[in-house]
Amino acid sequence: MKLSVIILSYAIDEEVYRMNCRAIDTLFASETWSDGEPEVLLIESNRESAYKYDGRVRVLMPEEKFGFHRFFNIGLEQTSGDFIAFCNNDIVFQKGWWSA
Repeated sequence: MKLSVIILSYAIDEEVYRMNCRAIDTLFASETWSDGEPEVLLIESNRESAYKYDGRVRVLMPEEKFGFHRFFNIGLEQTSGDFIAFCNNDIVFQKGWWSA
């Protein structure tokens, strides 16, 4: 049972970058992931962004004009999970959220 997590981002400054990192860090720390860690895809709207993320995160920068649903659909086409979590970058994952 594989989980794919798609996170939308518009990292225009350090504050947004830190918010992204908090979401990613809390995701990985929220479970023991005995069935394997989730696939994480960050869809970045700022094509000028040079921020670097955890090596377990794949970053996509679509050429298309931003559209909330459009970008989630782009992410969906790139994932392979049995379950998909569509997330904003301000989410903080709580311990045990997935296993519950």
